[in-house]
Amino acid sequence: MSVQPQIRAGPITDVTASATFQTLRFIGKRQLLPIMELQRSLLLIDAAVSLFIGFLLFFTPSLIGYFIFVKEIDGVHWHLLRCIGCQHIGAGFLIYKLRNSSVEVLSACHIVRILYLKIAKYWCYCWLAMNFCLQTAHRWSLGETVITNVMENILFQMDSLVCVIIGVAWLAFPEWLLHRQVRIHLGVSHEFCARLMGTDFLTSSVISSHALHWKKPTDRLIAIDCRSLICTLTLAAQVWSQYAYSDHWNVSHWVGISLISSWTITALLLRYHSAAQIKRTEEKTKQH
Repeated sequence: MSVQPQIRAGPITDVTASATFQTLRFIGKRQLLPIMELQRSLLLIDAAVSLFIGFLLFFTPSLIGYFIFVKEIDGVHWHLLRCIGCQHIGAGFLIYKLRNSSVEVLSACHIVRILYLKIAKYWCYCWLAMNFCLQTAHRWSLGETVITNVMENILFQMDSLVCVIIGVAWLAFPEWLLHRQVRIHLGVSHEFCARLMGTDFLTSSVISSHALHWKKPTDRLIAIDCRSLICTLTLAAQVWSQYAYSDHWNVSHWVGISLISSWTITALLLRYHSAAQIKRTEEKTKQH
């Protein structure tokens, strides 16, 4: 009865396997480089388009409204379009600042676009497909880390929850939210603008919830800067509308202004807290 010799893996076999694995990893990274370059270019285009649309809506809402609805529009339309512009400016700022970040950070940017374009899919099939492809190329990586700081964790999750509540409310019953704040008769076009604004709020909740899993504190700080920018611009738009279009808005609009003011203050406090945390960490690193 013959005994077959057993071949045991020795040091040479281990080295060969390790070298093969490293080679495959290198080839995989080389193949991902064109995808990464394409992604950065598309994100840069996305950011530029978002900023351009946002500035147009923020500074010339009457012109854009006339172009969309082919009629003269009132101050309620102007205010809603200006708030939508705030969201687009914030999205453009976020995408521009995060375009060179890690995979899990970029995933949040793609998911925001996927959710927004899915709601508006009848106009945006092409860009929806592009973001799905880019997200699939990175295997839908959402991150593995979790913020250990309790205060940041709470504030990020509260921000995400507020986005969902406000967004769903504007999507579900925009006329009910508006009719107590305005002096004019509301039409279908008012509901359309309000629902677009609700879509922006709802999809932006992805950034706050996903920022909890981003590794770099500087990336999380950019997310906070984005929220602070959106809240500040929205607050400015509300105050401007209240005084500039006083024939169209009544005093009940101040309730919405106070809510956005609270949100803005919370975002700025979170920004100050996170910046202080990063500064303390850098000082400890320098000491060691």
